[in-house]
Amino acid sequence: MKRHIPNGITILNLLCGVMACITALDGNPKVAALYIAAGAVFDLLDGMVARMLGVSSPIGKQLDSLADMVTFGVAPALIARELIILSLYLKNGDLVLEGFQMILPYASFIMVACSALRLAKFNLDEEQAVDFKGLPTPANALFWLSIPLGVHLTEVASGPLVLLLNPYVLAFFSLFMGALLVSRIPLFSLKMDRLDRSRQTWQIILILAAAALFAFLQVAALPLIIALYLLLSIIRNRVTPHEIQS
Repeated sequence: MKRHIPNGITILNLLCGVMACITALDGNPKVAALYIAAGAVFDLLDGMVARMLGVSSPIGKQLDSLADMVTFGVAPALIARELIILSLYLKNGDLVLEGFQMILPYASFIMVACSALRLAKFNLDEEQAVDFKGLPTPANALFWLSIPLGVHLTEVASGPLVLLLNPYVLAFFSLFMGALLVSRIPLFSLKMDRLDRSRQTWQIILILAAAALFAFLQVAALPLIIALYLLLSIIRNRVTPHEIQS
């Protein structure tokens, strides 16, 4: 019986992803973002519970990837699509699109393909047991859920946040994040290991900086935290390349 508990939690992650897709298509990206956040919690819990109970199975690994594909692959792309449509409405005052603007909402779909490739490669790649290669799908999802939760979507943002409601910037980030998903850039894992002091140092730097950013910017800090994670990983790759583990 206990071996089914982690899979049940994974199913909850999947259902959160389905609800996120539905609410995003209904034009409510903020609620969709909350469903993704709930799915992320279940995604953390299923692995923790499996380790606590001492159970694991090949079907559990595959089920986890399928759930992640919906919650962290399809749902963020649909949020990005809705954000682009909303930003075009704020920019033009209507949704009569012409020329290049007609294809902008579909730029987000590149993340669906890249997320699928990322998860398939992760399942087969034995070199990602410790450090990641490419941006994990949950990190990409956190980037996109932070925008509807951190920016007022019914008015044109002011200051730096105005970039997050620019349709061209959103389309660019869709392509850029898709490229990061399938890249081979080594990124340090956030799994804690008391014996790996070096990785712990980078993790602590990220956690402290993320806490400071979150204290000042709240949810809007998440894009900066993702950028900081990438930057710290790149610095680590340059400073201590011999410590990158597969």
